[in-house]
Amino acid sequence: MLNPLIAYSYTAIDPCADDGRDEGEVRLSLLRKFLNVLGTALPALCEPEGDGSLSAMLTQTRAYQRGVHASIFDSNASVKPRICLVAPSALILPPSVADTLETKERVKCIPISRERGVAYPNFPGTNMPAPKVALTFPKKDSAGGGAYVEVARTGAESAKLSIFSSNGTRRSVAGTAPRKLLDRLFRRMLIEDASVIGIYPKLIGEIPGSLMHAVADFWQKQLRCHVVASVCAPERATRPLAFESMILKYDGATHKKAALRCRLHPSSCECACGLWHSTPISVRKPSERFVNSEVELTIKMCGRTLPVEPDGTFGNCPLHGANTPRCAIALGFCCADTQATLGCSHFTEKKRPHSGLYNPDLRLIGLNQLHARVLLATAIRATNRTLPMLGKRPREEVEEVCDRVVDVMKCWLEEVGQMREAEVRDAATTSGDAAPNVRASDVEMCKLDMLAHDMLTAGKTKRYRRPTTKEDVLRTENDDGSFTILSVDKAAIAGTHAGLFPLPSFKN
Repeated sequence: MLNPLIAYSYTAIDPCADDGRDEGEVRLSLLRKFLNVLGTALPALCEPEGDGSLSAMLTQTRAYQRGVHASIFDSNASVKPRICLVAPSALILPPSVADTLETKERVKCIPISRERGVAYPNFPGTNMPAPKVALTFPKKDSAGGGAYVEVARTGAESAKLSIFSSNGTRRSVAGTAPRKLLDRLFRRMLIEDASVIGIYPKLIGEIPGSLMHAVADFWQKQLRCHVVASVCAPERATRPLAFESMILKYDGATHKKAALRCRLHPSSCECACGLWHSTPISVRKPSERFVNSEVELTIKMCGRTLPVEPDGTFGNCPLHGANTPRCAIALGFCCADTQATLGCSHFTEKKRPHSGLYNPDLRLIGLNQLHARVLLATAIRATNRTLPMLGKRPREEVEEVCDRVVDVMKCWLEEVGQMREAEVRDAATTSGDAAPNVRASDVEMCKLDMLAHDMLTAGKTKRYRRPTTKEDVLRTENDDGSFTILSVDKAAIAGTHAGLFPLPSFKN
């Protein structure tokens, strides 16, 4: 299934909208049958050459007409025109229009990669362009170079050919044919309806699609970052969480932190300053002219490869020494300094970046920290193993390596899931006070999402660490300037959404 949290190319979202495809002999054989039916009423149409023939309508050069005819009517021809059904089913919507949709409709939309808009899949057919079969002769083919045929259905048992010749003239031919034949000619092929879209690395830092899904799921379900998009959305608009790209920044030679940088799609969130009611960047930098901005969620950790000891165990990190975390679920890499961050960047006409809001601590605790380490360790492994292959080995080999790495990740995440279930069971046997990192039910989490949205919108609640117990809690500012720790009925939000709230030192 297409994941609405991930941006895809428009042709991946709606393959039948791409008129550059070639469905080959399968579609061409159906067109051939239709032309032969038309030929019963117009005998000259299917002749190899001469006035009234399709080949003469496509090229006026008589020496080429037989070659053009053969390319269409001979199933064994060595050169054939490109043919495909062009039948868009997804409507492209700019963010401002998508904002007007009801929530249940908006969440169906798929973000379009490298575009600002989203696609509404399977939009009602009466509002979409009518399907057509396009037959294109490549320009390099001297026989029919540049010629084009478009077949449109005009009724249940009728269709029309629009013929554009190689020299630019246009002719039309209309006729009837059995309904079953036209149904087959204008039917989408099974391959067009394939719902599984494979995404695999092509450039340095790109990660496999299956890992992207797992990372997006982590930001949405564990750290609840869709609340960020919701709070920062225009008034009365629904803005789901959606990612434009996920790139791993990792270079063991420079000894910098490994960072999985996840950029949000423009239709989701372009500026996070409103999350903490920060002063707009245009006010802070009045002399600059800002033209665009972006929001990025990042998982970071040391990431250094741990040395292997003679007994086969992993040694200490060259940087962290005896403080190297021992994470059995992500062996081989130093998991020190694991953190999750949120920030938005604003760019001037000269592409100079200026930082807007920056949250250095989205509060990775307990199993969320372990979960993040699994994802980042998987990204490092996938990158290390595919980097030497990019541009050198067949795509199939790259896919096979990625699939093996992701299969291991799935086992790790299954183990994390079992740990989460065990925490819930353990919490149920206690006095009823939920541990801060124990996941509530989906219904309860939705209620907490709405509460977090309202509290962030009000802008009076911040994080606070109790000086005695070092416990992270949330407290709300009163009208007289004093603070009140959240009441018991709201305290659960500190364990699920606290990382989204301003740090104690934050000033607008």
